[in-house]
This record gives sequence, C-alpha cells and structure tokens, in this order.
Amino acid sequence: MALIDHRMPGRFANFLVTPNVSPARRAERLRFGERNIVLPAKFVVMLIFAYEFFFSKSFEGLNVIGDMALEPVRRFLVGYLVINALVMGVYLMMDRLPFSLVNSITWVVNFIDALFVAAMTVVTGGFESVLYWVFLVLIVRNAVSIPVAAAQWILNFLTIGAYV
Repeated sequence: MALIDHRMPGRFANFLVTPNVSPARRAERLRFGERNIVLPAKFVVMLIFAYEFFFSKSFEGLNVIGDMALEPVRRFLVGYLVINALVMGVYLMMDRLPFSLVNSITWVVNFIDALFVAAMTVVTGGFESVLYWVFLVLIVRNAVSIPVAAAQWILNFLTIGAYV
C-alpha cells in the first residue's frame, strides 16, 4: 500500500469544498454562537479591558516593548470598543438584516478581534504572554462562525499571522 497515490490531489481538493449548508442553517449558527455566546462574553471582557486600561494601574512596570505599545493599544481599544458596539447592534438586529451582510461583518470582526488580541499580546509580554491561548480560542471560533472552507482558512491564517 502506497502512502501517496494518484487520488491524493483530488481528495485534498474535496477537503477544500464546503458542504452545502443553507443560509438559514448558517444564520442559526451565527445566532447561537456569535449572538448568544460570544456577544455576552465579549461585552464582559470589553468592560474589563476598558477598566484596566483607563481606570486602573495594572499596566505600570511593563517591559520596554509593552510600555512603548501601551498608548497605541489604548487608542486601538477605543476604536475596538466603538466597532464592537456597532457590531452588537448588528447581531441584535440580525434577523432583520440580510444574511450576507451579517456574515461579512462576522468575518471582518473576527479578524479585528485577532488584531486586538495580537496588540494585547505585545503589551502583556509578547510570545511569553498568557494571551497566546486566546488565539487558539479564536481559531475554533472562526471554524464555528465561518463554515466556508476558503474564507475560514484565510481568516485563520491571518489570525496566526497576527500572533506572529
């Protein structure tokens, strides 16, 4: 039995083909995953970040790179909070909006989340940061939220690139 045979390229190509999932089913996945689970959790995490960045002294005594990155990340956090407030509105009204719009917004927001976690990783110690594990959570979330294989692969590679 050969490890590689002539059917391997075809099998790999079939792996990239997305199973035919109806838009109604995909909307149901977004509603359950993004609106019912991620949205409340993200709201709490954003409140914690806002408090830590603007009202506490948790980020005193950072290493040189973290200290240099603190102010740009603080500005990014303000934009991140505004974007997520708008996205919360989209998810709360998702039943009234076209699915293609909600799906596209989900892809973009998942990428912005990866960029924010990458920025937070720089502030909290770089490659030694405990936030490294959040990237794994983001990749699993991308797999659930974006069932289209090509879009999911691109998003996950961008998420990995944000970490690196």
